[in-house]
Amino acid sequence: MTIPMLRETSSLESFSEELVFTETRLLVDDLAKELAPPITQLLARAREVREAQFGTRHDEVAAQAAVAAVDDQLDDLVRELGKTLLRVVNDDTRSPLYLRYFSYTPSAIIRLGLESEIARVRGWVDSLCSEPEAALQELGARLRKVRSIGSNPTSTPGLVRRTANTA
Repeated sequence: MTIPMLRETSSLESFSEELVFTETRLLVDDLAKELAPPITQLLARAREVREAQFGTRHDEVAAQAAVAAVDDQLDDLVRELGKTLLRVVNDDTRSPLYLRYFSYTPSAIIRLGLESEIARVRGWVDSLCSEPEAALQELGARLRKVRSIGSNPTSTPGLVRRTANTA
């Protein structure tokens, strides 16, 4: 049996395949069976690392999806607030009420990254909730909910977090 050359750049899958091959070769050879236990242990460790890597990657992708969802929700609320405010102020974009929220167009705020967008709308919640128009108060309440999720997107209900041990 030739000894395979595994480089430090070899993938975990390549390493695992070589371990399976080597373990099996040792186990079927009566003269080499006693050499198999260390390989079996390495193979078990490789499985643990592979599962931990999968769990970590899963969590990373889930966090990205949660951030994208919160960003979409916030964008929708900013867009809806812009339309609602225009109705309230009779399309007067120079109205003090409109300018309190939109010194920039809603689309300019929507184009911001999530962190910047949250910072931009942070002060709107209390202000909207104190407006006399019920539609603005309702948007303030909805914005409060999205903003609290946006502050920690991975706290979104249903998002499972695992602690992966890759050491």
